[in-house]
Amino acid sequence: MARRFVGSRVFGESSEDQLLIEDVAPDLVRVVYQPSQSKLEESENFSSRKARGNTKRTLLEIGGPSQHFCIYPLNTLPTHEDFLQPKYERVESIILEGK
Repeated sequence: MARRFVGSRVFGESSEDQLLIEDVAPDLVRVVYQPSQSKLEESENFSSRKARGNTKRTLLEIGGPSQHFCIYPLNTLPTHEDFLQPKYERVESIILEGK
């Protein structure tokens, strides 16, 4: 079950953005970003209701058999043409492995 984190420590007092923590497996946790409705309306790509279907994006995965920490850099600026897309052209994820 996902847990929701909002407020001044994460996004600022006025933000309605959400971070959801999902238990994917007994040893794997995923952190998901859900932008606020106002950010979606501000974005050209998501301004229509039809485009707002699934706007949750994975930011981070922690754990798994390889004890990894996987970061998914994401563009969270609603006015940017690549809003909710990978932040960098050639980097989709950054993986740090443990053990």
